[in-house]
Amino acid sequence: MPTRLSHPQGAVAEQRVWLTFFGKPGLIRGGRHTPLAMRYRKSTALLAFLAAQSGRPVRRELLAELLWPGRPLEEGRRNLRVIINDLNKQLPPLGLPARLECGRQWLTLHGEAALVTDEQLVQGLAEGQDWALQTAPQRNFLSQVAWGEALELEEANPDWQDWLQSRQAYLHRLCEQFPAALPTPTTPPLAAEPCPEVAQLALLRLEAGIPAGRGIDERAHHAQWIRTVAEVAEEVALFGGSVVDHDASGITVAFGLSTLNCGFRWQALRTAAELACRFGDIDGLRIVLSAGTNIVEFRNGTAPRISGWRLKWVECLSLLIAPGEIIADGGFADLAPMFGLAPRELPLPPLAYPAQAMFGQQLAHFHLPTLPPPGSPLPLVGREAELQLLEQRWQDSRQAVGQRLAISAQQGMGKTRLAWEFARQRIGQGGMVSWFGARAETAQQPWSLLYEWLTRRQRQEDIPQRLNRKEQLLLQQFLEQRSVPTPARGDFERLVARLLEGAELIVIDDAHWADNASAQLLQRVLPHFRGGLILITQRNSGQPSVLLGDSTVINLRPLTDQAARDLLTQAPHGLEYSGTALRSALHQARGVPIYLVTASGNAADSPAHHEFQTSIINAARPALLNLGAAALLGMQWRYSDLCAMVGDSGALQATVVGCDASLLLNYDAEHWVFYHPLVQETLLATLPEEERQRLTRAAAERFTSLDQPGRAAPLWEQAGELDQARSLWREAARRAVADEDMVAACDHYGQLQRLGYDTSTLALWDRIRYARAWVMRDGYGTEFVREQCQTVLALLPPQLTPEQSEIEFSALVLLYLWSGGIGKSTGLDYAERLRQRASAPERQFAADWAFGNTYFWLGDFPQARRHLEAILEQRRHLSPQQRIRYFPSDPCVFATASLAWIDALTGAAGWPAALHLSIEAQREKGIRLDLCVALTLGAAASLEAGEYTASAAYAREALELASAENFTFWEVFAGLLATVHTARAGKPPLLAQLEGWEQAIAYVYPAGTNSARWLMSEALVASGQWEAAGSVIRRALQAADDCEHSYCLPDLWRLKAAVCRATGQRERVAPALENAERLARQMGARGWLARWQEELAAAALAPCLP
Repeated sequence: MPTRLSHPQGAVAEQRVWLTFFGKPGLIRGGRHTPLAMRYRKSTALLAFLAAQSGRPVRRELLAELLWPGRPLEEGRRNLRVIINDLNKQLPPLGLPARLECGRQWLTLHGEAALVTDEQLVQGLAEGQDWALQTAPQRNFLSQVAWGEALELEEANPDWQDWLQSRQAYLHRLCEQFPAALPTPTTPPLAAEPCPEVAQLALLRLEAGIPAGRGIDERAHHAQWIRTVAEVAEEVALFGGSVVDHDASGITVAFGLSTLNCGFRWQALRTAAELACRFGDIDGLRIVLSAGTNIVEFRNGTAPRISGWRLKWVECLSLLIAPGEIIADGGFADLAPMFGLAPRELPLPPLAYPAQAMFGQQLAHFHLPTLPPPGSPLPLVGREAELQLLEQRWQDSRQAVGQRLAISAQQGMGKTRLAWEFARQRIGQGGMVSWFGARAETAQQPWSLLYEWLTRRQRQEDIPQRLNRKEQLLLQQFLEQRSVPTPARGDFERLVARLLEGAELIVIDDAHWADNASAQLLQRVLPHFRGGLILITQRNSGQPSVLLGDSTVINLRPLTDQAARDLLTQAPHGLEYSGTALRSALHQARGVPIYLVTASGNAADSPAHHEFQTSIINAARPALLNLGAAALLGMQWRYSDLCAMVGDSGALQATVVGCDASLLLNYDAEHWVFYHPLVQETLLATLPEEERQRLTRAAAERFTSLDQPGRAAPLWEQAGELDQARSLWREAARRAVADEDMVAACDHYGQLQRLGYDTSTLALWDRIRYARAWVMRDGYGTEFVREQCQTVLALLPPQLTPEQSEIEFSALVLLYLWSGGIGKSTGLDYAERLRQRASAPERQFAADWAFGNTYFWLGDFPQARRHLEAILEQRRHLSPQQRIRYFPSDPCVFATASLAWIDALTGAAGWPAALHLSIEAQREKGIRLDLCVALTLGAAASLEAGEYTASAAYAREALELASAENFTFWEVFAGLLATVHTARAGKPPLLAQLEGWEQAIAYVYPAGTNSARWLMSEALVASGQWEAAGSVIRRALQAADDCEHSYCLPDLWRLKAAVCRATGQRERVAPALENAERLARQMGARGWLARWQEELAAAALAPCLP
C-alpha cells in the first residue's frame, strides 16, 4: 500500500527541480520554466505516468496496453521502445535529476533528492513546508491552471482517461487544503489523500433481483441484503478478494489487490463458483467477471477505491444478462473453457465500451475444474527424466499403501508445473485425480485446504452414490460452517477417505502453505490410501510440512541452457525471443522456468521477494562468505577463479553448500552458474564492506590476468581504479565490435561514457566509435549519433593535426549517414564536405559513395551510376580495411545492390545474376551485417522488377538474420518486404503492426520513412485495405518535398491510382498515373515504365467499382 510521500528536508531549495504537468509540462528550476520538448506526445504522457509512480516498477505490458490499446502486444512493446528512446535522449540535456531504469519487463523512474514531483510539491504546500514554499512561492496559480491538459491522447485506453481524471481530482483536493497561513510547529500534518494508480485486477459483480409488488417488507429485505453483503465479503476474503462497492442490488469485488501466490483471475473464477453454490437460492442471481486495468486509490484503514470504465462495465453487463447466468469478458478468454464458459454474444451499448469477446454459462452448470490452470502459458520442457520417474513411481504405487513422493525446490523452479503436467496425463488416460492446492492467503485459516478441495468435489455427480445421507449432511454442514465439531472428527475423516477412494493420484501442491487443521487430518488419512501415488510439492527452504511424512524426495534442479532455450523458442507469439534477445533472456533467467517469462521476479518491496531473499541467505549460511565471493565473479564463473580468491577449501565449501541448496548449477567441475540473478544479487549484498573491497580487487586482478576485460572493468571501477576501468571497457568494446556483437559494444561504450570523457584525442575516438556501433545496431538517423558527432567537431581545435583531421572526417561520414532525414539537399551538402577533405584514396572512396548513395535515393539514376561504378573501380586498389575505415559496413555491398536495383528500374539486363553472385559472395565472406544489407536491398530490387519468388526468399532470410543479430533498421525493412509477400499470398497485414514499423523507421532513419510507406502501401493494396492504403500514401506524398527517398514516388502515385479506382474516385486516377509516368521518365526508369505502363493505362479506362 502506498505510503505518504516525503521529501528530504536537508536539501537546499535552490537545488530542487520541479517536474510539473500543471499547464505546459516542463522543469522549473530557480523560478525558470524549461518546457519538455519531447518528440512524441506519448513521451510526455509516459514521463508523467512514471513520475506519478516514482520509485515503483511498472510493467511494460501495462504501459503498452494503456498507450496503444487494441494493438498486438509485440507492436505495443515496439512502440514503447521508441518512446523510451525518446525519453533517454531528451531528458539528460534538461538536467532532470532522475534515472529511468529499463528492465526487460519493467520500467522505473528513480527520482534523486533534488527532484520534486507535482504530488510532492502540492502535499508540501498543503502542509506549509518551507522547502515547498521556496520551490513554488506563487502557489495560488496551481488552483488556476489545469493539471494534465497536455496529457490528453487521441488514441489511448479508456483507463488512461480514467487515470488522468482521477489524478486531476486528487491534486485538486490537495490544492483545496492549502492553509491560509503557515502552520505552527505544533500543527499536525494534514491527512494524506489517496493517490490514484493503475493496476491489473479482476472484478466480479454479483447482481440480485429486487423484489417488487405488494406485501414486500422493504425494511426486512434491506436488512437481509446487508447481511448478504457481509457474508459475501467474508466469503471472497478467503480467496484474496475485497468488496470495493455495493448498492441496493449488487456487490462488486476486486481480486489482485493483495494476492501473493495464485493468479487473481483464477481466484475470481473460483470465487464465482463458490458464490453460485452458496448463494444460488437468491432470486435473480447473476454474476459478471472482467479482468484488465483499473484505477485504484488506496486509503488508509478502508477498502481501496476502484474507478474507471471497467467498474461501470461490469454493472452494465450484469443488467444485460438473464437471471441464473454468469458472463466473463475477454480478459478470461484463456481460462473460460476450463470452467465450461462458452462464447456468447450480447447486445452491448454501441460505442460505450471496448469491443471484446464474451463467454457465458448457466450458473447451474458452472463448475470448478479438477485441476487449476498451469501457472505459465509456456510448454513443459527439460523435465522428461522427472516425468519418467513420476510414471515409474506411480506404477510402483499401484500395489502399495500410502506411498508418497515429494518434489522439493526453490520458488520458481517449476514444482507445480511438473505436478500439473503429470496430473493432466493421468486424467487424459481416464484416471481420477484429487488436487489439493494450498495458498499463502489461506495458510492461517483452519480447514481452508480441505474446504477448497471439497468445494470442487461436491459438485461432481458421484457424490450421491459415494456418500450416505448422514455423510452428505456432514459435508453440507462443513461447507456452510467451515469447521468440524470435535465429536464429528472421526466421521469427517472417514468422509474424506471415502471421497479419495478410487483416485490414482493425489496431489498436494505447495504443502508449505497448508493450514494446520487440514494438514493434521490428511496426515491421518493418507497412510491408508491404497492404489495410487501421493505427490507433494514443497519448497526446500523453511519448515517442512507435516504432510511430507516419510516421502521419497526429488530435488528438482534448474533447467539446462538447452532446455531453457527450447522453452523460449516454443513460447506463444507474444513471448518469442530470437538472436541477442534470446541470449539475454537465458542469461537473465538462468534455469528458472518462471523467471524466463518475468525476468526480475516479484517487485523488490513485496513480501514474496523478501521471503525469497531470506530463504537464499538461510540456505547459503554455512558458506555465506565464500558464496558471496563467487557472486563477485558474476553469474557464471570458474572454479579455478574462486580457488584463486578464497582458496581450495573455501571454493569446495561454496560449491557443496550451493549445490545442496539448489543455488548453483555446474556444467562440469570447472564451470558453475548461479541459477538466477536474484541469488547472485542477494549473496553479493551479504558481503561486509571490508571483505567486499578486498575480494573485488582480487577478482579484478584475476580477470585482468586472464585477459577478460569485460569482466575485469566493473570490478576495477568498484575498487576505485577508474583509469584502469576505462582502459578495459575500451578494450572490451573493441572486441565486441570485432565479433559483430553491437549490443555488447554499445553497452561497453556506454559504460565508458558513464565514467566521463576528457578532451584527449583518445576520448574523441571513443565518441566516434560509440556512434558507429550505435549506427550498426539501431540505424543511421538517430539523434544520438548526431549529438556525439557534433560534440566531437565542437571539441576539435581550428588547426588540426593529421589524427584530428582523421577524427573530423570520421565524424562527417557519420553525420552524412544521419543527414538524409532533414531534407533532400542535406546529404549532397555533406557529401561535398567529404569531397573537399578527400586527401587520401580511402577518403575519395567514401566521398564517391556518399554522392552515389544520395543520388540513388533521390532518383537521379545516371549520376548515381557514375559514382557507384567509380567506387567499384576503386575497390581493386583498396584493402577491405580501407573500404570500411569510415563506415559500419562495406559500401561496395551497397553499391552492387544499388546498381542491380537501378538496372531493374532502367530495364538493363543481367542484374538478377549479378545480384545473386553478390549475395553469395557476402555469404561466403561471413560478415553478417553485410549479408543482411545485400539480402534486404536484393529483395527490394527484385520486388521492383516483379521477381516475387526471389524477393520473398531474400526478404525471409534477411528478416531472420536481422532479428537474430538485433539489426533494428534492417529488421524493420526486411519485415516490411516480407509482409508485402505474405499479403500477396492472401494473409492481410495488421495495420497496427505496419504503423509501428513506420514509427520505428522514423526514429532510427527518418530519411527512409517514405520507403517504409511505399512498402506499407504495397502490402495494404495487395490485401484490399484501400482506405488504410490511401491514408499511408497521403502521408508519403505530403512529405515528398522534404524526403530524400524520392526514387519510390512513381510507385506511390501508381498505388494512389489503384486506390482511387477501387474507392470510386475515377477523376483522380488519370492525374495520379500522369504523375507516376512523369516522375519515372525524369528518373530514366524505362524498365519500370515497360512493366507498368500498359496495366495502369488499362486501369485508367476501367469502370469504377461501386
